[in-house]
Amino acid sequence: MQLQLLTRTLQLLLVNAVIIPIYLLLRVYQDLPDKVVSHYNTNMVADDTMGKLSFTITMIAMTVLLGFGTGFGSGFLIRRYPSLLNIPNKEYWLADERRETTLASINRHMLQIGIATSLLFACIIQASINSTLHGSDANNTPLWIGTGVIGIYTTAVVLALCFRFKGHANQSSSEGAANGS
Repeated sequence: MQLQLLTRTLQLLLVNAVIIPIYLLLRVYQDLPDKVVSHYNTNMVADDTMGKLSFTITMIAMTVLLGFGTGFGSGFLIRRYPSLLNIPNKEYWLADERRETTLASINRHMLQIGIATSLLFACIIQASINSTLHGSDANNTPLWIGTGVIGIYTTAVVLALCFRFKGHANQSSSEGAANGS
């Protein structure tokens, strides 16, 4: 029951995390000039622009597709097509007695990555808005730090997922030997 509540909470957080960057962009859309900062060099200095409408459509589409695609789409795909799942000892983890637990665990991890992806877009959109409206006076340092934190968190989630399925390397073989297979 607690894991179902956690999954539902993550789903609601993902929906909100997708709405946040869209809201940030639409809230200031009328105040933006015709050209919006869309790219940064390696020193985190704005170095390219694109049209306001193109930028808005691109950012909204990427936020929705990547946020929901990662969070909800991957869960749908692994349940519908488990053969697409690439984990060590897949036969062990997808055996009937472990299948639901395994798929639910992967789904929760992917929801977290979807949330992080959407928040990453929130940071990028806010940095672009700041740079567009305030030029070289824009202080985007907190946003770039936030981006780094999101990257570290996403790495931690991926590592947790890897370690979750690391064990039981010979489990299938030893079960087969015990059964005389």
